[in-house]
Amino acid sequence: MTIKKCLLSAAIALGVSSMAIANPVLTDLTPNDYITVGALDWAWAAPITSEVWFGTNTLYQASLHEGWREATDTEWAAKPSFTDFGGKCAAQYWNSSFTHCDFGDGLSQHWLPSSAGANSLDLWYVRSLAVSQVPEPGTLALLGMALAAAAVARRKKQR
Repeated sequence: MTIKKCLLSAAIALGVSSMAIANPVLTDLTPNDYITVGALDWAWAAPITSEVWFGTNTLYQASLHEGWREATDTEWAAKPSFTDFGGKCAAQYWNSSFTHCDFGDGLSQHWLPSSAGANSLDLWYVRSLAVSQVPEPGTLALLGMALAAAAVARRKKQR
């Protein structure tokens, strides 16, 4: 009887926890989360452009992540196609509960803050490549150590 109670308690706990609203992922996006087309990174940021959807999801502004923003009219005119994303989805970075993208419906729009709450189309954000290609401090430190080691080895060899 106690095993049944334990299993029932676990099932209830799992059911309740799956209904909880999470916060968006605040770490920087990985290359598995966006595509690069031309001079821009494109992230599929949400399955819906409304800031709040039926009280279950909060959509955050692109600026939540450094360098990300809404596309300009010119950039939007040269946007990639749905198939270019190849299943890459970044919804977990800008939504409180959505972690999926609607790859099957093929509806997106050029989102503007004034249109928030009035639309139900998918949302994409962009970032200039200059931001995404900044070397990590660890990479620079490793390069510096390698150069220092090469200089020490060369000095020892000359003695």
